[in-house]
Amino acid sequence: MKTQNSDDIFVENARKALLASVDALDDSVLKRLREVRRMAVAAAERPQPFWRAQRWYIPAGAVAALFVVMVGTAALWDIQQTSSTNLYLASTGDELPVTPVNENVDLYADMDFYRWMETQDQASQDDEDNDEDSGDATGEGG
Repeated sequence: MKTQNSDDIFVENARKALLASVDALDDSVLKRLREVRRMAVAAAERPQPFWRAQRWYIPAGAVAALFVVMVGTAALWDIQQTSSTNLYLASTGDELPVTPVNENVDLYADMDFYRWMETQDQASQDDEDNDEDSGDATGEGG
């Protein structure tokens, strides 16, 4: 409470000293002060140009621009992925296999290798079948 009273006393003494000093100023200084005050009030009432925006406009604009770039990039990525998939289908004539979510997708990474192995297995089975057929009439091989 004592601090509040001392603050009030200080403010009142400062106010009295300021008013006393204003009375001691000559007319030319008072005229300049009034003109400067009038110009300051007029400038405060005037709207600011758009390039002198409020502080929060710039971060909000940056966030909006970043969002637009992210959405545009995602859309462009989707378009490129779709077009490359269509080019793949058009060049191979195959359809893309549909894989369930829980299936091991690593098997599809080496699909060419597995196809080659399948052709090798078929070729070796054909060779075995030919060897059995080329034996003598008793059916006993060489």
